Amino acid sequence: MEVVSSAWGIIANLEAAQGNLDGALFALERGVKASPYNRKLWIEYAELLGHADNRPLAIQASYKALQS
Repeated sequence: MEVVSSAWGIIANLEAAQGNLDGALFALERGVKASPYNRKLWIEYAELLGHADNRPLAIQASYKALQS
């Protein structure tokens, strides 16, 4: 399962590099659903939510990262 969750992180990084913030968020959402205890994905998701000015969800994702 770690390989699958890593793939979502890679896809998110590629999407973000192309300026596709929505695509990157979608990939990370899929990643955290597939691997809900993956701290790295939750941290990346929280950072990206912060960049998207979605602070309430960024805080929730940060909390999930601390719980993982």
